[in-house]
Amino acid sequence: MSDGDQLIKEGQSWAIIVPALVVSSLERSVDVYTRLFGFELDHTEPERFAVVQLGGGQIVLNQYRPDDPMVVAELSTPFGRGVAIHVRTSDPKPVYEALRAEKYPIYVPMELSEFTQGDQRYTMTSFVVQDPDGYLLRFSD
Repeated sequence: MSDGDQLIKEGQSWAIIVPALVVSSLERSVDVYTRLFGFELDHTEPERFAVVQLGGGQIVLNQYRPDDPMVVAELSTPFGRGVAIHVRTSDPKPVYEALRAEKYPIYVPMELSEFTQGDQRYTMTSFVVQDPDGYLLRFSD
């Protein structure tokens, strides 16, 4: 395995930056990311890792193992303290409504933010949700 291309679906390629998140339960995280957050499962090695994809981006979910060389210090829950991932989507509202229908906790409710760059004014609709291990995901348009 030279570049790992066989770990993602045919015709796709790895994004330029792919976060790898250590998770306490791979099965639970794959369920939340696919069923609730709208990601697709690209590849899984049960009890080891899974690659989930949304649009052109991927996230690797790594099952926590104390002997994993990527774990550089003892972990305690929640693992995701301080990690936030921005997920761009054409419309975050369907994901938001699906989460609310499942009574999944929303960390920051849907909001409209305004930004100015030079003489241009932009708006962004977004919300923030926390995955089972404390990683924050901001879904926005």
